[in-house]
Amino acid sequence: MADEVFRHDGYMSEFEAGIVSVDGDMVVLDCTAFYPGGGGQVCDTGTMNGMPVTDVSYKGKEIIHKVPGNDFKPGMRVWCSVDWDRRFDLMMGHTGEHLLFCSLKRQDPELTITKIFIGPEEK
Repeated sequence: MADEVFRHDGYMSEFEAGIVSVDGDMVVLDCTAFYPGGGGQVCDTGTMNGMPVTDVSYKGKEIIHKVPGNDFKPGMRVWCSVDWDRRFDLMMGHTGEHLLFCSLKRQDPELTITKIFIGPEEK
């Protein structure tokens, strides 16, 4: 299981990691700062050794990074970069959602969130 760096440092946008396994476009790292999405918020994107990381998700307890057309091998070290502008926009949307909900809940204490979606195009 990878060290989930995004859980304790949401501001890390570049990092080095070791490749644990590769299955076609799917890459598992020994640590990752890429957020795999959840709670209504989409995953991070970015690059791995300059190649686009187009999706990040959980498969069981593993975090899978989709890197189309990669030629990575287990044991390699790779330089990863999270698309910071996109992540920061998503983080601000997430924070804004909490602030808005808190304010609305003061007006109506019985108010609950049923579903939320925070993506780059809509929040």
